[in-house]
Amino acid sequence: MSTLLALLAAVAPQGPGSSTAPVVINEFVHDDAGLTDDREFVELFNRSAAPVDLSGWRLQGEEGSAGGLPNGAFTFPVGTIIQPGEYLVVGSLQVPNANFTTSSTSPSEWLGENVAGSANLPDGMTLRDAGGAVIDAVCWNFAVWTATVPAWLEGSGLWGAMQMIDLSAQPAAGLLSAQRWQDGFDSNDNGRDFVAMQWTPGAANGSLHTVLPNLVENCDSFVGDNLNGLLSFSFVPATIQDPAAVAVATGAVRAYPPSPQGGNVVRAWDPTGGGNMLVAQTLPLLGSFLFEAWVHVAPGNPAMAAGEGESWSIGVRGTTDSFGHPHDAGGTYYAQAALCANRSPGGTGVAWMAYVRNTQTDLYLVDAGNGGPGLTVLAGPIVCNAAQNSGWQRLRLRVDGTQLVANFGGTFGADNGQRFTATVADVPGAVWLQYRECLIGNANITGLLLDRIELYSAVPAQVSYSGQGSPTSGGTPSIAAVGSPVVGNAGFQLAGGNLLPFGVSLVALDVGALLPGLPVPGGAPTLALYANPAFVGTTLNSPTGTAAFALPLPAVNALIGTTVAAQYFDVDAGLPYALPLGSSRGCQIVLGN
Repeated sequence: MSTLLALLAAVAPQGPGSSTAPVVINEFVHDDAGLTDDREFVELFNRSAAPVDLSGWRLQGEEGSAGGLPNGAFTFPVGTIIQPGEYLVVGSLQVPNANFTTSSTSPSEWLGENVAGSANLPDGMTLRDAGGAVIDAVCWNFAVWTATVPAWLEGSGLWGAMQMIDLSAQPAAGLLSAQRWQDGFDSNDNGRDFVAMQWTPGAANGSLHTVLPNLVENCDSFVGDNLNGLLSFSFVPATIQDPAAVAVATGAVRAYPPSPQGGNVVRAWDPTGGGNMLVAQTLPLLGSFLFEAWVHVAPGNPAMAAGEGESWSIGVRGTTDSFGHPHDAGGTYYAQAALCANRSPGGTGVAWMAYVRNTQTDLYLVDAGNGGPGLTVLAGPIVCNAAQNSGWQRLRLRVDGTQLVANFGGTFGADNGQRFTATVADVPGAVWLQYRECLIGNANITGLLLDRIELYSAVPAQVSYSGQGSPTSGGTPSIAAVGSPVVGNAGFQLAGGNLLPFGVSLVALDVGALLPGLPVPGGAPTLALYANPAFVGTTLNSPTGTAAFALPLPAVNALIGTTVAAQYFDVDAGLPYALPLGSSRGCQIVLGN
């Protein structure tokens, strides 16, 4: 249903100032970290079925600071036509596939960067037709917007600063832009529509994100490896570290205990200080996602002085800002970490959010929704100190549609530990991580360490039945699943009924779908095989003709989605056949999570 709604939304007429809105602002970079801002651009996308004449249309820079200088505009020349499904890019000479260039360096004069050092101030842009009507609009850093709230505002805008950090040594995987999570998707809520992904001016959004779910990263490649591009980043890539000698800051090394996985771990922060953001290179999803990892939770940071703090977050099906600016889930962190004056967090979707204090870390489960004001605390604080909950902990987030199951602690791969459920906002996106330090000395960073990162789709457990049973002298055997067939359910069973009291029954199991009901040579004419007997178990029937066959399901995410066929066979020596068996119908099981 979510996929259908997304498809309908992508093609339906939407827009704050037009009943048709055939063209949308599809991707943009409003600021980059280079001295010349030479990678700023705006990409338009025609999501309609007809060509659109953009003659006289303009991209208008919108000022978000009260009293700020008016921003400029780019007007499309006469004869500019954008075809159905086509992209049109306005940017600098350094932007690939640019159709129009605004100057030799950047379009900053109309993207709001008309004042030195203003990159992280609030601004926006509108796409206006030749008559001045707003067709589409987006703004950023709306958390600190001080100008009059515009009528064209979509949702809460982008609450944080989602800019490109194109440092001199930055590889292509680190060049991120703000993109609609799906070409042309427009729910009229910027915080729900845009996510951070590798920039693709003039090409399909997300087309460089090729990592598929059902991924296991045990973080045990060589020290310094960047996980082969699994995570794009703002400032620095996630890197493999030896837990006995983690480079916490430039020139500073600290020993951490090994994770339960063992081997190396991954560091997710910038050792030069400040903040960092990472986003998994999976395609954003509107429907379902499962994230699970070992995460090191500090028991506090006794080196902190007044005004200092640390925070980190792990989110799914959302995005965040480039600087790792934290939300204040508990309502006290901003006062604690006064050294970090920025109050424009960019996190969206569902996340675990941690705040490190002198003697403890406070962990919250949060629904940040579209990233704007009014986030919902679903659980917490979980207090993690020297006496409880600190060290390596399993963190799990499973979102299917609007249904969330989150776990703290417990068995990796199983739905146990401290368990929380909630109905959450349906926000698209991928897995994202962020860290932000507010410390005078970077050597005091406790940081964000992870191990055994696993990304899967959320798969509902399924049980179905097919075919007809074959009777014994006591009736037709039955089969039924007892408990939910989710990975990690050690108590899952297959129950048999209508069996011969005190008799013996067999359970046939095979990996794969049910057979169509194959005849069994030597058996009754009604005896049909629905489960190929790759494995056969034996049970003793109770005095009342029931049996229970234990089928404990391992806590292994790699089994998610596996199909298992099962069938009961009851031995009845009184049957006049060479193979004296009665049977149940077939039972098909899809292992979920």
